[in-house]
Amino acid sequence: MGWNAHVTPPWNSDWTSNINLQMNYWLAESTGLAECHEPLFDLVTDLAEAGRSTARAY
Repeated sequence: MGWNAHVTPPWNSDWTSNINLQMNYWLAESTGLAECHEPLFDLVTDLAEAGRSTARAY
């Protein structure tokens, strides 16, 4: 058994991108690690594309 033995666990297995996601990248620019933003930008781009088709459908 893994960490989740339920098909529908009590916490709903919700995936969210709240402020904690952005906080992981706050220091990238000031520490000279701007390239570390790329995974976040890729995620936002992917979500925008998926959201565009969802918005059209609804």
